[in-house]
Amino acid sequence: MASNEDIDEFVTCGVCLWEYDEEVRKPKFLPCSHTVCLLCLQDIVRGTTTKSITCPFCRHCASLDTSNNKKWVLPNNTYALQMLKLNKQTAAPTSPAVAYPKMKNKDVDVILKLKEELLKIRDGGVNKLALAIQKRKEVQEHMALVIEAINVAGEEAKKFQDENNMSLAEMVSVLEENKPTVSFTKPAVSSKNGQRRDLVLSELMSLVEDSTNDDSVETLKEKMKKSVETYEQQLDEATTVASEFELRQKIKIQVRLYDEKDCFIPSHSILENGFRSIDSAFNGPLGRLDSKLLSHAVFFLLQRQKISLKRKHQSIECHSTSLPVARTEFTGFARCISVPSVQVTPLPPRVSLNNKKFVMGPSAIFILKLFKSDIYQGEIHVRPSPAFHPAFVRQLGEYCFESPKNFGSYIDKAIPGVFVSFALTNLSDFSPVVPSMFDLSPRKTEIAEANTAIGIAMVESCIGTNRVTSWNFIIPLKDWHNPKCAVSHSVLNNELFGHNIRSTTSGNVTIMSRSSKSERATYTLTLESAMKSLE
Repeated sequence: MASNEDIDEFVTCGVCLWEYDEEVRKPKFLPCSHTVCLLCLQDIVRGTTTKSITCPFCRHCASLDTSNNKKWVLPNNTYALQMLKLNKQTAAPTSPAVAYPKMKNKDVDVILKLKEELLKIRDGGVNKLALAIQKRKEVQEHMALVIEAINVAGEEAKKFQDENNMSLAEMVSVLEENKPTVSFTKPAVSSKNGQRRDLVLSELMSLVEDSTNDDSVETLKEKMKKSVETYEQQLDEATTVASEFELRQKIKIQVRLYDEKDCFIPSHSILENGFRSIDSAFNGPLGRLDSKLLSHAVFFLLQRQKISLKRKHQSIECHSTSLPVARTEFTGFARCISVPSVQVTPLPPRVSLNNKKFVMGPSAIFILKLFKSDIYQGEIHVRPSPAFHPAFVRQLGEYCFESPKNFGSYIDKAIPGVFVSFALTNLSDFSPVVPSMFDLSPRKTEIAEANTAIGIAMVESCIGTNRVTSWNFIIPLKDWHNPKCAVSHSVLNNELFGHNIRSTTSGNVTIMSRSSKSERATYTLTLESAMKSLE
C-alpha cells in the first residue's frame, strides 16, 4: 500500500513542488509520460525559440509539426487529480459542530424539528417530481398516438397511391398494345382473292383482343364492345376519383378551438376564417404541408366514419366564393375532437361495384381460400399485377367471379419456411388461349420474391396450342432469400401474379410448407374473383 509520502509526491509538481489543482496548476502529461503542472509547462515552452518541449526530468525533447500551425494539446493527468480528491476525503473527519458552527448551540429538539421540516419539504419536492414524471408520460403516450395516427395515414395514402399507380400502369400498357402497328395496305389487283382475304382477315384479327380463328363476326363485335365497355368503366372510375380529390382541394376547412367549458379560444385567422388545401395560405413549405395533412385527416375521418359528403340546403351558409365549407371544431384546448359538421356539394357518383361483372382495374381482387381436409385454414386476398398477362387475368376473373372454383389443387412442392407451391391441374372447364404466356422472348414481368406476393410458374399447354391446361401458384415465405435453401429453377422462374393486400392464414401457410409428402395431398385451395371498393 502506498505511503502518505508516495501519495504526496504523486500529487505534487516535481519542478515547483506545489500541489496540483483543477484550476491553475493542472497536472499535464508530457510526451515522455512525466507530469508537470501547467504553470511550469508554460515557463518551459516560453523559454524556447522552437516548437519543442524538453522534459525537466529525463531531458526527452518533443517537437511539434509547425506546417499546419498546430498547437500543443497535452492531456491532464486525471490519475493525479483523482488521487488528490481521495487524499482530501481520507483526511481526519471534522465533527458536526465544527462543520456546522451555526448549529452548535441549538437544542436537540430544535434540530429534530428542523429535520422533520426538511423531510417534509423534500417529500413535497419528490411528490412534485413524481407528478412531473407522470405528466411527461402522458405527453409521451399522446405523442405515441399521434405518431401512430400519422403512420396509419401514411400507410393509407401509400396504399391508395400504389393502387392508382397499378391502375395507371395497366391502362398505359393496354394503350401501348392498342397503338396502330399494322399497316393496312391494299393488295395488288393481280393478287388472288384468297391471298387478299387472308391478309385482310389477319389485319382484322389483330384489332380484337383475344380473338381466335374460331370467332365469328358477331363474336368479334361482341369482344370489341366488351373491350370498349371496360375502357369506359375505367374512365368513369378514374373521373370519379379525380373529381373527388379536385373537390377536396376546393373545400374550405374552418378550425375553431374551444376549452373544456366550450369557451372559444382565439387562434390563427387562417384557421378561424377557413383555408383550402389548394391555396398557399400558410407561410413556408412546412405550413403548406401541415395544411395538406390537416385536410387529409378531415376527409379520411369522414370516410372512415362513413359520413356522406352531402349539401345541407336548409342550413348552408353562402360565402363570396360560393364554394363548400367544412367546419372542424376542437375542444378541450385542441385535445378532444368533436365530430365535424360538414357542408359540401355532393361528390360525383361512385362507380357501382354491384354490377355482377369482373372488370380489370384497381378494384379487382382474387381470393385464395386454403383448406386442410376440407377444414378452412384462412384466405389470401391478391391484387393482380397489371403487367401479368391481362388476357389471362380477365378470363380467369370472369370464370370464377364471386364463385369459388376448385381446380383440383394440391401442394406440389414446398420447402419449410421458404415457399409453398400449389398445383392447379383440373382445368376441364377453364382452358384459355393466352399466347403471351408461352412467348419465349425476354419477360417483361417481375418475379414474386417477397412474402407479400403470389407468383405463377410451370404453366403447361396442349401440344401445338397456346391453351393453358395447368399452372402452379407460388407463395414465397420469409426465408425465400436464404442462400442455404436450394429452390428449384422452375419455382424461381415464376412470374408475379399479384400482391397480397389481406391475409387471414395466421401462419398456416408456413405450417403447410413443413408438411410431409403424405400430408400435402390433404391441402387444397379454391379461387374466386371479386370487385372490392378502394375505400
